[in-house]
Order: sequence, then C-alpha cells, then structure tokens
Amino acid sequence: MKRALILLAACLLAFGCVASKRTQAMMGLWGGEFALDSPTKTGIQPFKGFLRLFGNQKYQLHLENTAQNFDVTGTWKLAKSRLTFQVGKIDYQLPSELDQQTLNLKVLPKDDIRTAFSHPFFLDLGDNDTTLTGPSMDLGPLIGRQLFTKRKLDQS
Repeated sequence: MKRALILLAACLLAFGCVASKRTQAMMGLWGGEFALDSPTKTGIQPFKGFLRLFGNQKYQLHLENTAQNFDVTGTWKLAKSRLTFQVGKIDYQLPSELDQQTLNLKVLPKDDIRTAFSHPFFLDLGDNDTTLTGPSMDLGPLIGRQLFTKRKLDQS
C-alpha cells in the first residue's frame, strides 16, 4: 500500500501537478492600480494597490485610497495569455459614517464593490509577461481598468 501511494505521488508530480514554468513566473507580487478612463467629479480618490498570485492558484487583490480599502480573494488560472479570476470573498475597510461626515470623506459603497466583483474577471498579459491589463469596467461611478506590473524581488 505504501508503495502504491509513493508511486501515485511520483506520477502526479511528473505529469502535471507541478505548475508550468510560465504559471510559476506569474506567481508573486504585482503592483498596480484601478486606472480611470477619464477624470471624475465624484470626489472618490483613485485606487492603488497590488495583486498577489499564490502557487496554490489563489490570489489576493488589494486596492486602497486615502479613505478606504478592500481585498478580493479567490482562485486564478492561466490560459494562453489571459488570467481568469474566480471571486471567493470580498473584505472591506470603510470609515464609520460619522468619520465620513466629519472628515468629508467620499467612499465607494460596499454594494458598488460587490457588484463590480460579483462575477469572474480577467486580466491579459502584456508581450513580455510583466504587465497585466483588464478591460474597461465600472467600479460604482468610476470607469476604468485594472493595470498591474510584475514586481522584481528587489522592489518594495
């Protein structure tokens, strides 16, 4: 029985359970932003953040501005030059309503974030596999696209 398990594990490693070199190259930290397609008068500050791709096909998308931040987590897969993301969970960090009123903070409502990420989304790889670009999308009243650049190990 032990022999069979060892043989099975060796076969799985040899025939596909190990991620391809290209998939391995995608793993790590990507710095970026939700880049607006055009200026907005909503008072909501632009979002910057990162995308972290883990080896177990999970990801964390973190976007923040001066008033709020949110994290989207789930699973990802690479097919040709497109990464597709399935959304599992969205976590929000919003100031209290009192702080929003007192400090005159403009925030994106949770429902707008949930609507924007209520379905799978994708990012296309650039020519040299160091950039990721999403299609134009609505994030509440903001219209823009997700843009990310692969960070090198020595970048902070």
